Amino acid sequence: MSVQKPEARDYLPERYLTSCMEKYNLYQQRYADEPREGDKVLIQLVSDTVSTRLQAGETVTVLDIGCSTGNFLYHLRKALPELALIGGDLAESSIDACRNNPQLSRVHFEVMDIFNLPVRRYDIIVANAVAVYFDHPLYERAIASVAKALNPGGSYLAFEWLHPYEQDIHIVEKSRSHPRGLNLYFRPFSIVKRILETHGFADVHFSPFNIPVDLQKGQACAGNRDGDEELNSYTVKTESGERMLFRGALSQPWCHLSAVKAR
Repeated sequence: MSVQKPEARDYLPERYLTSCMEKYNLYQQRYADEPREGDKVLIQLVSDTVSTRLQAGETVTVLDIGCSTGNFLYHLRKALPELALIGGDLAESSIDACRNNPQLSRVHFEVMDIFNLPVRRYDIIVANAVAVYFDHPLYERAIASVAKALNPGGSYLAFEWLHPYEQDIHIVEKSRSHPRGLNLYFRPFSIVKRILETHGFADVHFSPFNIPVDLQKGQACAGNRDGDEELNSYTVKTESGERMLFRGALSQPWCHLSAVKAR
C-alpha cells in the first residue's frame, strides 16, 4: 500500500489494504459490462441533475470521490459522454490503475482526500458507498469539504446507509477480512439533513434503494473448514415481494441522497 498522510491512516477503510483491494477489484470486475443496480440509480440522478445544462451546451464537471477502480465513471461516461469527469481516491494504487486503463482515457484522475477537496471546482460531487465508514465528526468534516468544493448551485449525490428511524447506529464488524474490526455507521435522515443544512445545502432528498434483482449468498471460502459464507451482499425476499439487502447477518439500508448547495 502506498504511504498516506498520518491523519488519513486514522480513517482509511481497511478495504484499501493490499489484500482487500485485490478482492474489491475482483468484485468490481463483475460489473465491467453492466453497472450495479445502485450505480444505475446514481447515473440517472446525475442525468436528471445535468440535463438542462447539457442541452444548453454548458460544461458540467463531475467528481467521483472514492472512485476506486473507476468502474462507476466508466459507466457514467458511456451514458453521458458530454460530462467532464474527474476521479479522486486516497489510494495511489487505485489512481495509478485508473490512469493506465485505456477505457478510462477520457477521465482525469487525482490522488484526493475527501476531507481536503479543492475549493469551488465541481458542479456535482458523487460519494458512492464512502461515508458508511465515517463517525459523525468525520462525516461532518467530509460534508463541509464537499460544500466548499462545489460551485454555487452544485449537487451532492451519495449512496450510504441511511434510514428514517430515530436510531443512530454504530457497529464494529469483525470478520476474516477485517479481524481488527471495521466501523460501520447507519445514520437517520434527521441527522444527515441537519448536517447538510448546517453547511449550506438545501433540497435534501432521501430515496431508499429497492434493488430490482436477486443476489445469491456467497459460497463458502476456499479452505474454510467452518463453512462460513463470504460477506457479499445478497437479497432476501419478504412476503410482500420486497428484496432486503443483507451482508452476512447484517441488513443494509442503502439509500440514495441528493442535496443542492445554495447559490
